[in-house]
Amino acid sequence: MWIDGHEYTLLRDYDKSKYQHLSFNGKVTYLSARVELILLRPCKSAMSAAAVEDGGTGLILTTGICAMISAASTFLKGTQTSGQDKQAFLEFIGKYMPCLNDTIRSLGITWAEWLYRDVRCGLAHGFTIERGGIENGLNYLEETQHGPEISLSRLLEDFAKGWSNYLADVERDGPNNGLGQLFQRRFDEVFHD
Repeated sequence: MWIDGHEYTLLRDYDKSKYQHLSFNGKVTYLSARVELILLRPCKSAMSAAAVEDGGTGLILTTGICAMISAASTFLKGTQTSGQDKQAFLEFIGKYMPCLNDTIRSLGITWAEWLYRDVRCGLAHGFTIERGGIENGLNYLEETQHGPEISLSRLLEDFAKGWSNYLADVERDGPNNGLGQLFQRRFDEVFHD
């Protein structure tokens, strides 16, 4: 892919020594295309009803989507969020995935809190979703007799839309203000020559 007059593979090890040529808008373009190439597109292609129904693939995709939200939150904050991952995760969702801010009546917590604690942390630290599960039904969010359920394909769509909206806000703020400045700081921490 050509950005700012230079060719990029969107793979960090191959692009090393070329990051110095990226303008602010080039950095936004680079990361947008990279996330699409290495995360969103592979998840979308794996997101078939059969793949989700077998359980394992659905849990891998769920873990991946939660990791995407965590990674996006580090760009929102402008730095790695060690020790504050939950707060950053919830902040990204709060601003860019607002459907998840509603409360799960049966648990008294938001869908975002459930996604972080029961899904993300449950899978990352215990190989299981603590309460509820993932489905690929018509409804994005649903409270059932088995607990909260979230549609995996709709979660991926919601993240992709939120990520796109975040990057639009970054571009609007520019390299020296607000989200743009935080984005650029984090980009330069991760992608440097």
